Amino acid sequence: GGTAARGKRMERGDTKALMKVFDFEGAMDRLSGRADYLRRVIDNFIADTPLRLAELNTAIAQAFFSDARRVAHGLNGAAAMIGAARMEQHALALERALATPNPNGVPTLHQALIAEFDSFVAEIASFPWPA
Repeated sequence: GGTAARGKRMERGDTKALMKVFDFEGAMDRLSGRADYLRRVIDNFIADTPLRLAELNTAIAQAFFSDARRVAHGLNGAAAMIGAARMEQHALALERALATPNPNGVPTLHQALIAEFDSFVAEIASFPWPA
């Protein structure tokens, strides 16, 4: 799971991977080195994530914070698996904020997560995939 992958990454001391929009090497490690498979998983993630973000938006707007936290948790895990490292960090921050009794800063964290998804999509569009 994502926790083991994060732990492995940190053990290697590769904290720069956490700052990348797309951690290709980390994602390849998690998906057995198959770039073709990684690409398909990323395509599915890019297709599905707008639906998850809309679900998150609705839950936050209606103050259903436990539902919003569940969606943020799912986005965190999915982003971790495919190497969307900064998106993973934003989803985790939002998930943690939603777990507090008085979730301050949620709109800002939510907008940051959306912006990071857009950055990830742009990064993937121009990524030099191996042949």
